[in-house]
Amino acid sequence: MKVKLQKLPKSRVKLEIEVPAKDVEKYFEDAYKKLADQVEIQGFRKGKAPKMMVIDKVGQARYNSEALDMAMPQFYVQALHENKIIPISQPAISVEQFGETKDLKFIAQVDVLPKVDLGDYRKLKIKYQKPKIEVKPEEVEKVLKRLQYQAAKYTDSSELAKKGNKIEIEFEGKIKNVKSDKHSSKAFPLILGEGIMMAGFEEKLEGMKKDDEKEFKLKVKGDEVNFKVKMLDVKKVDLPVVDDQFVSRFGRKSVLDLKSAIGKGIMQEKEMKDRQELEKKIFDELLKKAKMEIPESLVNQEIARKIQQIQKQAGPGFNQFLEKSGKTIADLQKDMRPSAERSVQIGLILGEVSKDLGLVKQKPKTQEEQKQIVKKTIDKLIEFATE
Repeated sequence: MKVKLQKLPKSRVKLEIEVPAKDVEKYFEDAYKKLADQVEIQGFRKGKAPKMMVIDKVGQARYNSEALDMAMPQFYVQALHENKIIPISQPAISVEQFGETKDLKFIAQVDVLPKVDLGDYRKLKIKYQKPKIEVKPEEVEKVLKRLQYQAAKYTDSSELAKKGNKIEIEFEGKIKNVKSDKHSSKAFPLILGEGIMMAGFEEKLEGMKKDDEKEFKLKVKGDEVNFKVKMLDVKKVDLPVVDDQFVSRFGRKSVLDLKSAIGKGIMQEKEMKDRQELEKKIFDELLKKAKMEIPESLVNQEIARKIQQIQKQAGPGFNQFLEKSGKTIADLQKDMRPSAERSVQIGLILGEVSKDLGLVKQKPKTQEEQKQIVKKTIDKLIEFATE
């Protein structure tokens, strides 16, 4: 067997494989035996009919196809082994020549793990000072208010929208007459006055009633955005009293107990956010130093994983989520590509660093083992970067 190996961009290889006809003969014989056991030919028991009668019965195309399906995987795997190639995707195969008395010629293209040049990651340094993390009483009250809204009663209102109302709006933002997807939504629910929108936006909605439309301009991160808003719904909110009966819904014995749990949760979120920001700074520097060509298949797998995660979270409401965001699956895939590429690069870097540090003795058997290796690797990088 002859194999011509060619390296392609994005960590992909091309294998031109040529197998002598004599090495392919046995697969035609195996194909005949398999087909002979499957067809009935008058005057012969299954598996005993002459070869030419079996071929006439099933057709030359099926006979060739069976032989090819048996032969090609064997020679493809052999070519990988001989060239020490570890594939990470399904191959794209095109058959150039195949026949019972002909050499088998086919081309296989497949993605492989890229070579990762880490640079001198041990000398990585970033500016970081651990912040003093504390929880303010108003932060606890804000979360408590959200819990009240979750348990509130909502009734339709024909009154003008005011702070505390639950509203639903449709809005479109344009920058220089061009629609901005990140400033647009088909159906967006919010509690008016909660402050989740950009500065000045919610104030513009006060005084509107159901079906009202309004246009206004706002400065958003240096851009002047022209908004067109339609009020789809206005509901009056009846909040429950925060007492022992209310807190029991959340598995707590008293209001003080619930507030304490909320405070601990906020503290954990802040600590996690600080850790994530620190990791981001480190990853940003690592990506500047590292060199690699990432395979397209890994990026596509990461995009598929992210979309699957959204589908799982949204459940039956996934199509409604797409409708509200005004996007298609193709739009999501396009939007996710940059972050997917970054995730793949970071994953490859962490894998290479963990091996270089000797943290991987054998292939992890469980996801938990894998998570522990990743954590230890990042901990070590933080140590290098902040010492």
